Amino acid sequence: MPELRVILLVVGVALIIGLWAWERRRSSTARAPGAGVDGQAQPQFQSQSPSQLRARDNDAPVDSRLPPRRTREAPTELPVIQIDGPDEIDTSFASATRPEPADDLPAPVVQERPDDDEPEDAFDDDIGPVVESPAAVPAWSAPATAPLTGDDLVLDWPPEAQRRIVALRVVPRGADRLSGRSVRQALVGEGLLHGPMGIFHLPGEDGRVLLSAAGLTRPGTFQLGAMDTERYAGLSVFAVLPGALPADETFDRLIEVTRGLAARLNAELRDQRGDPLTTARVVALRAEIVDAAP
Repeated sequence: MPELRVILLVVGVALIIGLWAWERRRSSTARAPGAGVDGQAQPQFQSQSPSQLRARDNDAPVDSRLPPRRTREAPTELPVIQIDGPDEIDTSFASATRPEPADDLPAPVVQERPDDDEPEDAFDDDIGPVVESPAAVPAWSAPATAPLTGDDLVLDWPPEAQRRIVALRVVPRGADRLSGRSVRQALVGEGLLHGPMGIFHLPGEDGRVLLSAAGLTRPGTFQLGAMDTERYAGLSVFAVLPGALPADETFDRLIEVTRGLAARLNAELRDQRGDPLTTARVVALRAEIVDAAP
């Protein structure tokens, strides 16, 4: 058994040495110039001049089935055009003139308007209908009118014994009061002007007062200089009948203005007694006013 172990050891060492020698030889062959991937020599490509390439092509065998190649030699000399002087240059193209239009061209045909005896359709069939453009109308400009001020307002109220007052209230929601600045902006936004009696009025086109607005508590007047710093318990918007407009139209304007003020101030509408102004109440008040109108 010991002899077998020695023999196997020797054979293993010899095998390892042989593999090492073969790998080394293979590596040296691969690093050699011109060797391929598998160690075989590859053809060497060297740069050649054009004359060498032509010589190699001439030495290559020529296929008799192909037509012979034609070589074109470059000319050694170029033709030269000699001009002795500027007189020999043709400049006729620069002095050539455009031909004049012929005088025998037919004159344009001018068609005259038909006489009164001829039918109008005979002329319209040739040139089509004639559309006349309207005359230029000057742009309309509104007459320059100065805006109304408080001094232009006219209180055309009937005598006290003959007048009838229809009033509505604009009151804040809850226990809070209305800001004076908000009240002033709301009144101006609805078209009311500060004027006679120290209150606001809604004028008509002729300056006559249609509606008026006063403070809900006495004295009810507004001081413009200190109004923004004041706080108000509400507004009383009223109309005096008969007025500049019919009674029903005046009442409609009163409803329109008070609703606008309530929307701007986030307030509530009440009737003259302080009750909520419902739709049914509006219908009843309008019927009373129309029935009482003369």
